[in-house]
Amino acid sequence: MTAHFAGTIGPAASVEEALAAILRAVSRGPEEEVPLAEAAGRVLAVDVVASEDLWPFARAAMDGVAVRAGDLAGASEGTPVALRAVGTVYSGQVWPSPLEPGTAVRIATGAPVPPGADAVVPRELLMWRGGDVLISGAIPQGRHVFPPGEDARAGETVLLAGTMIGSGQAALLASLGHSRVPMVRRPAVAILATGDELVPPSADLRPGQVRESNSYALAAEVAAIGAVPRRLGVAGDTTSDLDRKIQEGLQADALVVCGGVSVG
Repeated sequence: MTAHFAGTIGPAASVEEALAAILRAVSRGPEEEVPLAEAAGRVLAVDVVASEDLWPFARAAMDGVAVRAGDLAGASEGTPVALRAVGTVYSGQVWPSPLEPGTAVRIATGAPVPPGADAVVPRELLMWRGGDVLISGAIPQGRHVFPPGEDARAGETVLLAGTMIGSGQAALLASLGHSRVPMVRRPAVAILATGDELVPPSADLRPGQVRESNSYALAAEVAAIGAVPRRLGVAGDTTSDLDRKIQEGLQADALVVCGGVSVG
């Protein structure tokens, strides 16, 4: 079972006080490893530490040309600097050698910045003359370059135990190479309705009967918060039936009994 109770919880003066008492008395459930594709809505059982930089390389933030910023120190509108374009690098490609002084490489957004290059000039600011690119302004180091580890650094704790996995967390785990994730096992919540007057939704009503609906509403709420609902049906108003159904419900991690609200 996931939930373990320590001692008895006495009367509470408010909902908040009752909730705090319950949370003090219930321990966290066991962990289980699940495929990342099935982790949405689940709760992390452990902290997640990045084993590598994300991204692991510097990449272009704009389409343009990768340059050595020092080559453009004297560039201006009146005296543009001409750099020899020596090739093109796209996403998924790696420029094979250090960028030499006086040269530039055409680059697409997201592509790895060539070694030796330390800035990207956007294509909108470029002029071309044959095989040379003309740049009419200086640019600081790092401009339009996403550095390695921009999203996460190796050794950095990126998600804490107890985090519920949504779309952003799932994407982060995938980017860091986690195909399976330690999660807290979903608690099973048994739901029992009681009352001789209750019949299933499919039943034709006889005098004095009503269709049972509370367990369906509670099951939907249980599922919405990430637990697993187990509807036990309806217990009649006899000690033996109640005892049997309650004993069945106590095999789950939690039992919700809906009924017994009046003199009967």
